[in-house]
Parts: sequence; structure tokens; C-alpha cells
Amino acid sequence: MAKPPKIVREHRREFRVLPPPPMNRIVQSKNIPDKPFDLYLTKTSMDRILAHCKSYKERMLEVMGFLIGDVYKWDNNTFTLVKDVVSTELEATNISVRFDRDGFEGLFNNLENLRYDYVIVGWYHSHPGLGCFLSSKDIETQRRMFNMPFHTAFVVDPVKEEMKAYKLKNSGYVEVNFAVYQTDGEK
Repeated sequence: MAKPPKIVREHRREFRVLPPPPMNRIVQSKNIPDKPFDLYLTKTSMDRILAHCKSYKERMLEVMGFLIGDVYKWDNNTFTLVKDVVSTELEATNISVRFDRDGFEGLFNNLENLRYDYVIVGWYHSHPGLGCFLSSKDIETQRRMFNMPFHTAFVVDPVKEEMKAYKLKNSGYVEVNFAVYQTDGEK
């Protein structure tokens, strides 16, 4: 069995106050009118998600991973900023995915190698050829593992080239706005 991650400390902290990325840095977005962006992804994190999804596309297999970042407040709004993603070996079919039991050590190592404080702010997974939605199993996963108000499920269909972000609401879920932005170090 893989060695578990070393937890240095765990605490609940207040959300940091930070303005969202400026509009001139936004390179892509999914915008529902009259709602702020709930989720910002760096271009690098989006590129990694898409590369992971596309690497399984030909075999029509799902992928998944964690969204790594932090949560911020600005002007009475809360938003999540994804800096990176982590994953590991998977057990995947065309309609289901989970981390391979033998892959947990790699997953824990990937998390331990991050050189900054982070929050697992959600998860991403793919629905190759099926479109973007949360299945009943996805909703169950979200409720069980990602049930904080800031947690996001990001879904990609690499075949239809669609992507959407969701959060839990009441007994179901809602689509939320997201934007991909370019940081100073990205091209």
C-alpha cells in the first residue's frame, strides 16, 4: 500500500482577499450572463487538464484529477483560483473512472511536491463523447468528497470539445461561470 501523504498542518482559514485576474488576462471563458466568475484556471492548469483528457480520447476512456489552488473573496464574491492539477494512474472505462489503488503513492508524491500552500478546490473528469453534465455517480462523489461551497466539478468532453464547471445546489447541481487566464509567466 502507498504511504499516505504527510500532513504538516490542517486548519480552516479565512478566505484571502484578492481581486480576480484582470479581464485583459482572460483567454477563454464560459459566461452565464449576470453572474460573476466562480472559477479561474491558469492557462497552464487548463492545458494540463485538456492534455490529460485528450490522451485518453482515442480509447474513449474517462480521466480524473484534483484541482489545486485557493479560494478568495473580492467585493462580496467568493471565487476559486486553480493553479495546477494532479492525477495518477487510473482505472477507467468509457463511463467511469477512479484512481488506481497502486497509483496513490504517485498521487501523494505529486501533492507533496507542490511547493506552495494549496487547497484541493475540486476535481476534473471527462465524459468522452457524452457531453458535459454530472451523472448521479458524479453528484454522489461531489457530495461525499467535494462538499464545501467553493468545491467545483470541472467536466470536459474531449470528443465534442466542450467543458463546463458545476457546483452542488440543494439536491442537484448548477453550472457556474469559469475563465481561463494567462499569468505573467505563461505564453
